[in-house]
Amino acid sequence: MVSSADVKFVWSLVGNTMKVGGVNAASVSVEANGSVSNPTLGSENADIFKFQVVGATDEDVVLKSITFKSDSSDAEEDLANFVLLNNTKEVAATASMNGKYLTFDLGNGLTIGEDKTEKFTVRADVVAWAGDVFGFAVDKKLDVTAEGTKYGYGAAITVSEGTLLGNQITIQAWELTLVDIDAPSDKVREDKDNVTLGTVKVTNVSGGNLELQKFWVLATLTAGTAFVDDGNGGGTAGDGIQNGTEAAVTLSTIFENFELVADNGAAYELDLAGNVYQDTDLNITLPQGTTEFSFRADTKKTIVNFDTASVVFTLDASLNVGKTDDANLTNGSFLVVELEDDKPVSDLTPSSLSWKKVSGTESSATVATVPLSDITKVRGANDVVALQFEVEADESSALTMDEAKVYIEGPLAAAGASSQEISQVTLYRGSVSESNLLDRVSGSNLASWVATFDGFETSIAANAKQTFVVTVGIVDGADAVGAGVNDVKASLYSISVEDDDNDDVDATYNAVLLSSTNPAVSSRDIDVVNFGTLTLSEDANNDDNKDNKTVLAGTSKVIFSVDVQSQNESVDVETVTFAVNQDLRNAAVNASLYLDDTLVATNANSDIAAGTITFKNLTSLIIPQETKELKLAINTATIGFEKVGATVTSLNVTSVTLSDATWVDSGKDVANASDAAIITSKDVAIVPVVITPSVTSSISGGQGKLKITIDTGSNTVDASNSTPSITLTDLVFSQLGNTAEADAYKIYKEGESARSGTITSAWVFNAWTMTAADLTISSNTTYVIVPKGTVDTTYTLNLTKEGIEYTVNGVAGSVWLTSNMATEIELGSKSY
Repeated sequence: MVSSADVKFVWSLVGNTMKVGGVNAASVSVEANGSVSNPTLGSENADIFKFQVVGATDEDVVLKSITFKSDSSDAEEDLANFVLLNNTKEVAATASMNGKYLTFDLGNGLTIGEDKTEKFTVRADVVAWAGDVFGFAVDKKLDVTAEGTKYGYGAAITVSEGTLLGNQITIQAWELTLVDIDAPSDKVREDKDNVTLGTVKVTNVSGGNLELQKFWVLATLTAGTAFVDDGNGGGTAGDGIQNGTEAAVTLSTIFENFELVADNGAAYELDLAGNVYQDTDLNITLPQGTTEFSFRADTKKTIVNFDTASVVFTLDASLNVGKTDDANLTNGSFLVVELEDDKPVSDLTPSSLSWKKVSGTESSATVATVPLSDITKVRGANDVVALQFEVEADESSALTMDEAKVYIEGPLAAAGASSQEISQVTLYRGSVSESNLLDRVSGSNLASWVATFDGFETSIAANAKQTFVVTVGIVDGADAVGAGVNDVKASLYSISVEDDDNDDVDATYNAVLLSSTNPAVSSRDIDVVNFGTLTLSEDANNDDNKDNKTVLAGTSKVIFSVDVQSQNESVDVETVTFAVNQDLRNAAVNASLYLDDTLVATNANSDIAAGTITFKNLTSLIIPQETKELKLAINTATIGFEKVGATVTSLNVTSVTLSDATWVDSGKDVANASDAAIITSKDVAIVPVVITPSVTSSISGGQGKLKITIDTGSNTVDASNSTPSITLTDLVFSQLGNTAEADAYKIYKEGESARSGTITSAWVFNAWTMTAADLTISSNTTYVIVPKGTVDTTYTLNLTKEGIEYTVNGVAGSVWLTSNMATEIELGSKSY
């Protein structure tokens, strides 16, 4: 405290009391939770270790991540595909370790409830080496991240650093470890070659070479309603109907060339015996390490309703343990022997294998139309979207599409379109763009009203969709204009599609073969009409038109708008000209053009002439098929000393003309459109000072107060950079009430009641004894208005919208300017 006088200390002076304290972090403990069995080489999703997290005693804790360290570098090579289970729910996963470290990131975290214990298991695939021994521990406390929920602070971790969580594990070895690998796709269609149906991965750790001598795999068929459409017994082949004695499918009528294929490419034919595919004389050497065998087959061609059929393959290795014969192996098995003594191998796991069900699929290509709304287009329109469709490949094969046939209906009474109505039909991939063009057919080349697109190839990935778009060009002629009965419409009759074996496949639409009797019909009708029309009209009640406007020089303001609308097609306009009754070359820097509230263009000062404002070379003025407001804004120049601006009053827009325009669809020129008899344009003034009146006190209290605020912007007087002032020249009121007195109100500048003026019952303002100083305003100024009569009189007073007339001092031409408000100002009402 610093002072030049004596300071007396007040001992009883006490400030606010503060308490400094601390918050203990939540504490969680990571502990072992029992032991796990030794996993076997080749095991998948085997338990590696278990642990538990004991929660805090006073709040919930969110576990974010945890890192474990192995006590052996072997773990990184031996284990893969780790998952972290909270009880039985998977909460995190990671593909591999980073050196000796295994990290699980729990994303948003796992909540450990207050006083709760959560149990966890780490599992992995055992991929190498028998005999390796290792365990896992939390190396450092910092390897566990958790947060308390009460304050959001990090949790304190309790853990025996470096102590194994449970027991070490030793990778056990079988002589043979088997893994069943599902087919790449669980869907297969007819007439497909070399379809992989399943794979066996065999790992040999016996210490020597083994030999696979015999192999059986059991196929369990569910036939559904699938049948062989071969015309047997008087039926008709290929008609899709089960007639004559056409039989339900069997394994022998679905598959042929069933083979076992080694990973070196060697193939061994498997014979069908009952429901088992087998070869009892293989003699395939199984070296140390891993060998894979796939079984595959070709599917036959004449299967109908194949999508209702499915096959499951299984194998039970235990059936042949200790045996050398092939008796009683109807459930599938195999025989592996040691080469040294020809003794069957019985030390294997697992004993049985099964593969995911493989289902038939009826078609590789499914067609669907994309919904499109009806539209109206003018004759001569180009690239009008008539049809959009998707082709989807099933997961069994990628497809190549190289042909499409589209039927075009025309507007004439005849069934289909001709070159009198359609100039061209175009096919695009994905969207309408020259870069996506596949083929184009002239209207003169329509054969029976069908456009055939060919000579292209486009790929569709397996289990994916591709979109195609068909557009039409409409002839610029009277014949193209329909009578409203038959509009232009497109239908897809057929597509030519091949699979990745170059075999033809069927395409279906609504689960039925796509054809001329079952086409994919567009939902869109295109109504073809004559050329569009462009109209301009005025709206006197539009906010831009209904009131006189005062624009402060140096600012921008919309002064007029006209409603524009195009019918039948949009219009691209390059030139817009506004005719005005004043010369704005000095008053405006330039002008801006808006369509609704979107800026179209701002022109140059050279585009403003003595009586016109022109916008030319426009590139983005598209008049749509709906009513829009075309707005003119002027960007004014400042007024004053060494400034170019000038005061303008009684400015009106007298006409608007749209020229150099073309129809967007047909490309035809549009006749100039003009509104040459504008009656709604209100007076606009560009001034160096604008005024804003406001009521600060109502006459209901005995006297009213009218505050007048002026805004000069960047404007100055003509002779210097001084800020201009105004002289109040007139006030105009309405609704003066039922007084009969000649002088209804007295008015004076606030604080100057000795000098007053009058407002008469004829609404005339008389300055009376007020001085020039009373009427000069250079900043905010308030005037007091007092009713004069007090007997049987009601006063009601409003300031009209143009109720303040003023002159700007020191600026040429700025005389008898008006307030130009949007509404009258109410000063209130009082009765005596």
